[in-house]
Amino acid sequence: MAPLAFYRGLVGSSRYLLTEGEWGYLAVMKRPVLKNNPAPFSAISYGDTVHIGNLIYSIDKFRPRFPLRWQAIRLKQGDAFLPLTDANMQKAVFDSIISPLYPLVSYIPSGGPGKFGGNLYWWSFDGVLITLHKFKPFHSTDFNYSLLLEFNPNKHIVNPVIVALISRLRDLFGSFFCWNNTRMDFALDLPYPISDIRLLSRKQASNYLGTYYFGVRGQSGYTRVYDKRKEQLEKFNVDIGSEVTRIEWESRSGDPVTMDAPFLLGDLGKHEVLRYVSMNDWPAALRTYDPKTAAKIKRNCLRLLPFDSTVFDGLRDRLLSRLGLTADNNMDHYDKRQMDLVNVQAQELEKMMASLRKFAQVED
Repeated sequence: MAPLAFYRGLVGSSRYLLTEGEWGYLAVMKRPVLKNNPAPFSAISYGDTVHIGNLIYSIDKFRPRFPLRWQAIRLKQGDAFLPLTDANMQKAVFDSIISPLYPLVSYIPSGGPGKFGGNLYWWSFDGVLITLHKFKPFHSTDFNYSLLLEFNPNKHIVNPVIVALISRLRDLFGSFFCWNNTRMDFALDLPYPISDIRLLSRKQASNYLGTYYFGVRGQSGYTRVYDKRKEQLEKFNVDIGSEVTRIEWESRSGDPVTMDAPFLLGDLGKHEVLRYVSMNDWPAALRTYDPKTAAKIKRNCLRLLPFDSTVFDGLRDRLLSRLGLTADNNMDHYDKRQMDLVNVQAQELEKMMASLRKFAQVED
């Protein structure tokens, strides 16, 4: 039997006032019954998906980086080429790459540098965010310039700006065209309330405003678990009509992603008190039991959902094929070696892009 004091340490400021009798009441307290909507995902935007059982797999964000080659777009004044400066690069990018995209959408908000370094300029094409980014590669004294393309394939895959941008870059840079994956988010939707879902993850765990986080921000495998119904209601004032839990895993630079399989809580029997232990505290709670009891709880009280992480490989390959991004011009392995040295730049990039999305009013 796990020490009662442990559970008291997990349930709010009055936890130390609970008696064993009160905990017994909590353990048998009737839980609300949720209506089963036969189409719980009908109000959620999807692009390419795979359905296995009642689970839906999709890709919810993609952000490739395209290094820029100054020699292919540099500006001339008379017979002389202008020097490489931030202002000249911005003008060259606009003239050669961005301005041809303007006729494709009706309104293009744009802006200058944000509060995070590296962002020189950004353009928002109806949910597709393009950023001129300046950064210094590791062990280099020179700055590099690149374009970051960010969009949600579940919402904006049909936006013509995406393919037009990639095609334009390929035409301009020819054999020097290359790209790498700075972030791709894999999403899994489960038709169950978040209170009934558990991840038994060994990753660093935290929670904020009802969202659970596992792993390190800016690294492959960073995981979010949240209530999709609540998110849709708060963001768009839309009730999707049924409980849906969303799990998202981030992939970067072609790194393999450790995906912890989701479990569904069943009948916990005399261990019903575990139902009130938050998702990120479950591994610690199980360790308070002896190994045999903990194994019995996992075997009898948790149902492993039919999760297959390899499904995301097919979704990724189909997305890259649709965009014309091939392995021949991918530089993820090089980028991974750089990021292995210092992870700070990856985290700073996330802060910068989150700030730009908010300022440009681009939905996650």
